[in-house]
Amino acid sequence: MAPPRFCFTLYNVGPTEYLLERQKLLLPAKSTLYRAFGSDVNIWKQLVLSESPEIPILQKFLKFYDNLSSKSSFTIGIDAISGKLWKENTNSKKIQDLFAIYLMPLNFEGPNVCVHIIENTNGRAASVLEKILNYIELLQRKTQVPFVTTDGDKSYDAIYIVYFNHWFFLITDFNGLVNEMRNAKYKDIHIIFIADVVHIGKNLRTLIVFDGKLILMQPYDPTRHVDIEKIRQYCHIGDAINNKDKSSKLNDKYPVTLFNVNNVWELLKHGCFEEGVWLLPLTLWFEAIRNLQLPVEARMSMIKLAFYILQFYLRLAHALKISDRLKDVVNNDGTIKFKAYFFSRIIHMKKMATSLLIIYGILDQDPSINFQHITTLPVEHLFALFRKFAKAKKEVNDLMSACAHQLMTEYYNLGHFNRLVKQTILDQSGADLQKINVISEEQWPKYIFTDDEIEQITTDLLYSVGWTEDDVLS
Repeated sequence: MAPPRFCFTLYNVGPTEYLLERQKLLLPAKSTLYRAFGSDVNIWKQLVLSESPEIPILQKFLKFYDNLSSKSSFTIGIDAISGKLWKENTNSKKIQDLFAIYLMPLNFEGPNVCVHIIENTNGRAASVLEKILNYIELLQRKTQVPFVTTDGDKSYDAIYIVYFNHWFFLITDFNGLVNEMRNAKYKDIHIIFIADVVHIGKNLRTLIVFDGKLILMQPYDPTRHVDIEKIRQYCHIGDAINNKDKSSKLNDKYPVTLFNVNNVWELLKHGCFEEGVWLLPLTLWFEAIRNLQLPVEARMSMIKLAFYILQFYLRLAHALKISDRLKDVVNNDGTIKFKAYFFSRIIHMKKMATSLLIIYGILDQDPSINFQHITTLPVEHLFALFRKFAKAKKEVNDLMSACAHQLMTEYYNLGHFNRLVKQTILDQSGADLQKINVISEEQWPKYIFTDDEIEQITTDLLYSVGWTEDDVLS
C-alpha cells in the first residue's frame, strides 16, 4: 500500500479520481485518511485564521523561498470568496464570506501562499478593512511588501482616492509624478495599492455591453459616444462583446479579449475614433504588462500614452465638477433613456491613472518583476482550488477546510517534490514565460517613442474625438 501521507495528498489533488483509482489499486479509504490526518487539517485551519504577529503560515513556508534576501519583495493580493451561511459568531451574525490575503513573490522564485483568512458576514471589505490593514502592517514587519492589489470592491475606493490626491494636484512633469508616487503611503502604512487591471476591464466592459448606459467622449455632445455596434462590426470577438448574461460580468477572459491592440487598430483604421480611443488606455496597460517580447522602453511608452489620455479626461472632469457621471439622457416623457458617463465612472479613471504611474515606476526600476503577481488573478485561481478541494461545495465551512487542505498539500509537495520537478511559469494566456525572446534590437525604434512623440500622439487622438487645440493645450 502507498504511504498514507502520499495518498492523502493524492486525494486532495483529485478526490473523484482518487476514489475511482481505489477500484483498481490498494489505497486507503477516505475515512481512513481523515482518521489519520483530520487533526492536521484542523491545525492548518487554525494557523491560517491566526492573528498572531508571528504570521505562522509565513514562518512555515519561508524555507521554500530560494535566495530570499533584503532585496526580495512580495505583493499582496486580496479578494473574497463567498459561500452559504455557516456558523454564528459571538455577535450572532453568520459567517458567509472569506477574505484571503495572498502573498506572491515579485522578483524571486517561490510559492504563492495564502498567509491569512479573515472571516466576514458578507463579501464587502468595509467591515474588515481595519483588520486587512493591520495584517498588512504585520507582514511588512516580517518581509518587503511594497504593493497591494485588490479586486473591484468599492470599499477600497477611499484608499485609492488618497493615492490619487497624492499626485493629481501637483504641478510637475510626468517623471516628477512617478517619483512622488514612490513615496506615497496610506495613513502610516508605506505601501502602494494598485488596482487590478482585469477588474477594471470588467467594470468598463459592463458600461459598454449592458443596456441603459452611454459613454461620451465629449461631455455635452451625445453624438460623440462609444458605439457598441461599431465594435461588433470591426472586432470579431464573439461573447466578449455579445454576452449580456449577469454571470459574464465575472468572466476574466472577456476584458482581455475586448481591450486588445488588434481591436484598437481595426477601429482606428475604419475611422471609429471614439471607440478606438476609449479602448486604448486599458489596452495599453494590458499590453505593457503582458507583452514581454517588447523592450521595456516600449512598454513604458505605452504606459505614458495611456496615462496622458486619462489625465486629460480627469483634469477636464475636475474642471467641470463631474464627480461620478454625467446627467442622464432622458426620453420626451422624462424617463431615463441612458445613464451617461464621461469616458467611464470617474473613480475608475482615478484608479487607472494612479496605477499606471506606479507601474511605470516599477518598469523603470525593476522591469524583470512578475507582473502576473500585480493582479488578483492568482487569488481567483486559489479560490478555484478551494472549490476543488471542497468538492464543488460552497458552504464556508467546506471552503475553510479546503483552504487548510490546500496549504497542507502545498507544504507537503514543496517539501518532497520541489527539488525534483520545476514547475513551468505560465502567464494567464498559457505562454511559457521562461521561453520569451525579446524582439531584435533593430526593430526597437518601431515601438519606442520619445516624450515629444507621445505627447503628439495623445494630441492627435484627442483631436480625433472632437477636442480642439485650445481644449488640449489648456
